[in-house]
Amino acid sequence: MAEPLVVMTWDHIRGRRPVEVCAAQWKLDHPGQHVLVQTRSLADFEHDPIQELARRCDLVLYDHPFVGTAAHDDIFLPLDDWIIPEFLEDQRTHSVGPSHASYEWNGHQWGLAIDAAAQVSAYRPDLSESTDYQVPRSWDELEHFAAHLPPQAMGMALNPTHVFATFLTLLAAVSGGEGWDGRSPIDSVLGNEALGRLRWLWEQAHPLSRASSPIDVLEAMGADDGIWYVPLIFGYVNYSVAGYKPHRICFGAIPVSHGAILGGVGIGVSALRSENRAAALEFAQYLVTGSIQGGPYVRSGGQPGYRDVWEDELVNVDRANFFKETLPVLDGAYVRPRYAGYQTLQRQAELYLHDELASKSPHPSILAGLNKIFSQSTHNTN
Repeated sequence: MAEPLVVMTWDHIRGRRPVEVCAAQWKLDHPGQHVLVQTRSLADFEHDPIQELARRCDLVLYDHPFVGTAAHDDIFLPLDDWIIPEFLEDQRTHSVGPSHASYEWNGHQWGLAIDAAAQVSAYRPDLSESTDYQVPRSWDELEHFAAHLPPQAMGMALNPTHVFATFLTLLAAVSGGEGWDGRSPIDSVLGNEALGRLRWLWEQAHPLSRASSPIDVLEAMGADDGIWYVPLIFGYVNYSVAGYKPHRICFGAIPVSHGAILGGVGIGVSALRSENRAAALEFAQYLVTGSIQGGPYVRSGGQPGYRDVWEDELVNVDRANFFKETLPVLDGAYVRPRYAGYQTLQRQAELYLHDELASKSPHPSILAGLNKIFSQSTHNTN
């Protein structure tokens, strides 16, 4: 029997179950080929170095800010050298927003967009009806709506990783959607405006927010009535399915006109392992093919990267129109910096920003600290 094909994903139904289900179906057509699906936590997914994962796994689901590092260190295969152009063109044509393009770097494709996401809004429709609820689509509407919520009923994911993600969304919004390149100093006027909005969210948010990931917030929101609304959070389609949690969550527009930070997941084929390379390339393509993404992948809790699924009316009906309502946000999403070494600097910035907000430091001081951290990127040219 051949060595198992090892796939690394992350430990949430959205990341784990679709890969397991699709692997089981794929094995029916590949007798003797065993697929071993491994998982890591969301925190590990966001921060763990990918090189070690690629040494022990044939396929790695990873976040696009790692792309520059992956290319610089030859961690994953440049897929345009291994996959026919027609397949990659189909993926590009059917991308959800810039998901496919976010895995391009230096003229090569370093991953396939298996999953698509961005910061969107989340709300409990059963609770919000009493406030004459309409999804806030501007900052003024958000402030008006928040004033009519019960105290601390607005939640946020504000742990270090996600408070920084929200800062980038707000910075992209106040800059007209252009966003920040991760190298240039943050403009003082735009940076102060973004930090002012971030601090308001920090102070308004439910107490659990400051230590929470999106999963933490959505779990709490679906379990009890403490959180009614979240203005910016990475969307998870699972919570929009009736019966997944005691209370169903709806997702929609954000209170800024553009610039929501892009999330989602790509699948890379390890360049550090060769035993199962052909099978790994075949299985990676299988997972992102439109018929699979719109079939077993989405049915088992996935959040596909293939656009046709997001526009499918039948798929949307059972998911409170999650895909239909959030697709415009993803189409206008902002792609984070991706140069080699960016993730290391981002981690420093995340922890710094979280600490400074907790300490109530003045905005100019916070901006100076962030600019100092990212000034190190001037030595990275890849």
